[in-house]
Amino acid sequence: MRKHKDRLQRIRVVDAILNGYRSFASGARILGLCEQQMRNIVAKAARDGIDSVAVDGRENNRSSRSIPDSTREKIASLYRDKYTDFNFAHFSSMLRDIEHIGISDSSVGRILREAGFRVPKARRRAAVHSRREPRAHAGELGQADASKHDWFQEGIDPDTGNPSYHHLYGIMDDATGRVFALWMEKEETTSGYGNLMRLANDSTGLYQSIYVDRRGTFRANNARRTSKDPVAEDFSGTAVAETQFSRSMKDLDIDIVFACSGPAKGRIERLWLTLQDRLVKEFALNGIKDETAANAFFPAFLKRFNHEFRRKASDPEPFWKGRIRKDILDMEFCPHFKAVVSKSGSVAFRGGYLVLPKGFQRPSSEGLFLLFCGDCREAG
Repeated sequence: MRKHKDRLQRIRVVDAILNGYRSFASGARILGLCEQQMRNIVAKAARDGIDSVAVDGRENNRSSRSIPDSTREKIASLYRDKYTDFNFAHFSSMLRDIEHIGISDSSVGRILREAGFRVPKARRRAAVHSRREPRAHAGELGQADASKHDWFQEGIDPDTGNPSYHHLYGIMDDATGRVFALWMEKEETTSGYGNLMRLANDSTGLYQSIYVDRRGTFRANNARRTSKDPVAEDFSGTAVAETQFSRSMKDLDIDIVFACSGPAKGRIERLWLTLQDRLVKEFALNGIKDETAANAFFPAFLKRFNHEFRRKASDPEPFWKGRIRKDILDMEFCPHFKAVVSKSGSVAFRGGYLVLPKGFQRPSSEGLFLLFCGDCREAG
């Protein structure tokens, strides 16, 4: 209706100027134009007829950089039929990486909103916490954690009657936000974190230090302590009982930094929120329904994910440790136990006895004997 009124006004003004009832300056003020533009419009009306100036010529001119209607229709169709419930940013990355349609996130969002779609997940108001600055060097600090979630949308487990879940392990670089490894298992175990560290080592080498929570995997929480303040004890140099994982990190000369709360390791907690949205949808899209298929899917997924989310470190010099040989890591990440060698050459272990080989040279007196077991199955 507004455009119709504008066209009628333009015709009346031009007609009045042609018949001598209005000046060029007066007509230009009414139409919001400069006087020279008004003269050009009147000249066109005198040459081609009054109807030729009824529409602003710019209305029919389409930019050469505009998105074709066919592409707009394809984007709306893909979102409706294949990527339903993806948030707009995730859908835009899938268009770029999977469908090979290179359009900016803002353009994709505008096309979807014009087609009547709305963002499926509203943005939640962020809690206010003091922000810790990222480390300056890549490889200086890695944040490691695991997320318990129904990653395959299985609902209730028919065998147990409980909600289905798996644990997704992840380790990300604090300086760059790059996720170097993902690994999935049913439970959160020391062995799972060992597999995660192996993957990180294969990618770039290990970190100078890792940032973890106070889970019993990383810290002997039931051991007798010398201080009632666990934070003060961390910085006091007091010896704390080791876990299998902390012993491995000590042997590899990797420091463990303990977070005192969930918000303290907020970067990897935000990663879980993102992956619980994106990975669940991509698992369903690719028909992935078990941890074996998921672990095979992660390398290709991380390549796309890191391309979108990683950032540059404030200092370009990397601090990675050199890659460690696989046999050394296998020895470090298998369980180690201390036991006493008896005079008969046997070791009491988990309610039974292990008899040492006949050729084994026993110490002259009873003492501590370090036993490797698990993947290594060696004694020494």
